[in-house]
Amino acid sequence: MLKISTLRFGSLEKQYDPDKEYPTKDLIPKNSEQAICHSDDFESKILSGNASRDDSVNTGQLVNSTIDGLKLYEPELTRSGIGGTYFMRDASSSIVSVFKPSDEEPGSLNNPKNSISPKSGTKPGEGTSREVAAYLLDHESRACVPETVATEFMFWRGKEERKCGSLQAYVKNVGESWDMSSSRFSVEDVHNIAQLDIRIFNMDRNGGNLLVTNPENIEGFKLVPIDHTYSLPDKLDGAWFEWMYWKQAKVPISDDLLRYIRDIDIEADSEILRKLEVREECINTMRYTTTILKIGAEMGITLFDIADIICRKKDQPSALETICIQMKGIEEEYWKQFEVYVSKYIFVNYVQNK
Repeated sequence: MLKISTLRFGSLEKQYDPDKEYPTKDLIPKNSEQAICHSDDFESKILSGNASRDDSVNTGQLVNSTIDGLKLYEPELTRSGIGGTYFMRDASSSIVSVFKPSDEEPGSLNNPKNSISPKSGTKPGEGTSREVAAYLLDHESRACVPETVATEFMFWRGKEERKCGSLQAYVKNVGESWDMSSSRFSVEDVHNIAQLDIRIFNMDRNGGNLLVTNPENIEGFKLVPIDHTYSLPDKLDGAWFEWMYWKQAKVPISDDLLRYIRDIDIEADSEILRKLEVREECINTMRYTTTILKIGAEMGITLFDIADIICRKKDQPSALETICIQMKGIEEEYWKQFEVYVSKYIFVNYVQNK
């Protein structure tokens, strides 16, 4: 079985014991440009921007298991979704990862499902960076986004073939959230996913991309969020959160989650996104929504209320869009002024009316 033996980071090359497993933080130095894993028939390049999470399980193992399987099994196109999404197997035929090629995203020429147009504010080919971004911004693995890396597979079968895209650890599950009553999910799970969805302005948080697992070590079901291609847009008109209509969203934010939200560093998150080459206008979307999340949580409103500020109602501009329109022309200390506008809006429309 293939084991990782050489990793290259730009001009830096390191050798590893092929029979030993290494944690991701040891395999891929922070701020590395790229890492390359070689075998006789396959080469996998772990692209930039994947080294900011120190709690990753083992990126090398995820990629190597996928490469082992490619020697024996073809990628399996899934029926679900509107882009090219493939189940990848290991050498034992078990599904270990999910690969989404950038050139098969909605709107891309090689899309195998009739090249459906992307959502407003997104561009074909940007989905890979969004999938990785959701994982990297999930600090402390709070929302339990599966491990995700941007990967380029290069393999030779008569001719060289290359595919770039996101590779995500496969999650065994018992179904999707819309297969059962939302009352069976914990407040903690819903809140943890909600805060991430708000921060990345998720436009596609439907019941089909919340997997339900039944871990042996906990009582009841656990939610695992996947499919973050439609997030971090450059427009503010398309947020969609199915959890917004669940009763858990109206439960007050816990002290522990409040602590987590307070600790979110918007500037540090912005730098993570820049390393992934996310467009600056899309980074601003994250700044808008994370600012609203932080102010709203401090002022004691619920995640439902915060989502209500961000989401449109019957195609009417959201409160967030309205605030941004009102701020046109303001340049000096823009983000401080935005905080003032948001604080006033929340006080008048939510706090004062309690």
